Amino acid sequence: MADYKEILGSLVNKAKDAGRALVLNCADADVAKAALDVCKELKPILNGANKDNADAMNAVATAAGVVLGVGGADISEIYDTVKALEGKGNKNLIIDCTGKTAKETFANA
Repeated sequence: MADYKEILGSLVNKAKDAGRALVLNCADADVAKAALDVCKELKPILNGANKDNADAMNAVATAAGVVLGVGGADISEIYDTVKALEGKGNKNLIIDCTGKTAKETFANA
């Protein structure tokens, strides 16, 4: 795992050095925490919360003080996850309405 964290840190540092806003697409809370350890001062968006990992991802995003992106299988699932996170006091959220197809994404948006 140490090799993986080194590789991840290196990749995040390369992205950080580009001077652009960062969006970390990650659904694993442990990996997200490792990535944020490298770049949280830049306040990236942590995108990857869903119904299965919402609590863990919320804890990581809240601890780092970053915006949390929330997605799901459909609009209803996303709504329920956002509602649950807002119920826990996190209103620092964005909605990832990306669907399985361009048509579905357009409809969701």
